[in-house]
Amino acid sequence: MALDSRERVSDELSEREVEILQLVAEGCSNREIAGRLTIAEVTARDHMQNILRKLRVDNRTAAVLAGVREGYLHWTNT
Repeated sequence: MALDSRERVSDELSEREVEILQLVAEGCSNREIAGRLTIAEVTARDHMQNILRKLRVDNRTAAVLAGVREGYLHWTNT
């Protein structure tokens, strides 16, 4: 049975998780994310763990790729 291309394979990410995933795609560390969003580094780490779990991936690079594949992130030519 094939998945409809509009169906997500993952759980939905919250707006905050998408914001954090975008910063990860830009190359930010948890510490940098925390500084930019004025949250604790442990909070950034916890959000990242939730993102990995929801996207069913094991690392930040795979999370960014899954984010693009599932429509959370979009590349722009600048």
